Amino acid sequence: MKQTEKRLEWKFYFANMALSAALRATCAKIRVGAILVKDKEVISTGYNGAPKGMKHCIEIGCVEDAEGHCVRSLHAEVNAIMKAGRDARGAELFCTHMPCIECCKLIINAGIKKIYYVFDYYDKRSLLLGCSAQLQFLEGWVKVERISVTNLSHEARTGSW
Repeated sequence: MKQTEKRLEWKFYFANMALSAALRATCAKIRVGAILVKDKEVISTGYNGAPKGMKHCIEIGCVEDAEGHCVRSLHAEVNAIMKAGRDARGAELFCTHMPCIECCKLIINAGIKKIYYVFDYYDKRSLLLGCSAQLQFLEGWVKVERISVTNLSHEARTGSW
């Protein structure tokens, strides 16, 4: 590599890893990946799918609630935080999508300091908590930054991941 070439910034590196984790997802509705990072080191990964030992949505279909959310799958953020345990405190979370309101509550309690996400996801359940969206709910608790797709891998930019 020439010295004039730029290296990929850390946040884009980890965002690409979250997109790769999403490739393991087993929910037929949406593929979501999450990476927990502390001091520029990955401490945990997660993707959405059924609990261990249970049949996956891609095998037997999704079970949806009245709002259209799949209730069979654990969310990527939940899996990553559970695997990290107390090590999640002070970490940064890289997600393919903006976390839902339930995951936002977990993220606050886990002590995660910042969320980076690639794709928008609006959870109207935020309204039930007096917030216009998840960003407003997280305000003052967790910093949030959306990552531009133009700085990610070709697969992420084209949606072929």
